[in-house]
Amino acid sequence: MRFTWVIRQRRGISLVSTMVGIVLVAGLLITNAATLIYTARTSRIVSYRLAARNVAQGVYERMIADLYTNVTPANYPSVASSEASAPVLDSLNNLRAGLTIEIQGDQQVTSATASSITVTGANWEPNRWAGNVVCLTAGRGFGQRALITGNTPDTLNVSLLGMGQPTFVITPDATTQFAINGGKMVRITASFQDRGRTYTETLTGLVVRDD
Repeated sequence: MRFTWVIRQRRGISLVSTMVGIVLVAGLLITNAATLIYTARTSRIVSYRLAARNVAQGVYERMIADLYTNVTPANYPSVASSEASAPVLDSLNNLRAGLTIEIQGDQQVTSATASSITVTGANWEPNRWAGNVVCLTAGRGFGQRALITGNTPDTLNVSLLGMGQPTFVITPDATTQFAINGGKMVRITASFQDRGRTYTETLTGLVVRDD
């Protein structure tokens, strides 16, 4: 009787071991499947981001090849991803990129001092232009260049370059126009959505004058 009981006990242990093994294998299969799905999704996102970056680069290259005067918001408008004209990232899944295009060209001075330029309603990001150069392109003070030391939402604070002067020699006024870095600063953002999450690729560049 004791021998028979031992045999049955071993059979019971064997059955439990088999069930545990099945559960472990199933767990590994599920984990591997989840890993494969995650890897595939990550690879897809990387591919989409690269395509979005190429879209932004393509727009910038068209701007560089275009006439300086043609690089305007009217000729290079922002496009929502839902619009038919939005660039395609994945034709199979009908995924399109939205484009947000900002063009910072020649601007009119509202008022100025010997060390600052104010443009009412400019709405710049604080210190966005720090370290760049402002060039006076028309009006009073034409031809002067100055280093932007910082900015508020509507005022550029400057120090003059190359003349040993801390401020403008000729103070600009409301007749003055200026351009940052002597050209048009552009910021192109291509964005797309995947499973409710938004991804963006941004390119910032300068379009120089062709005259």
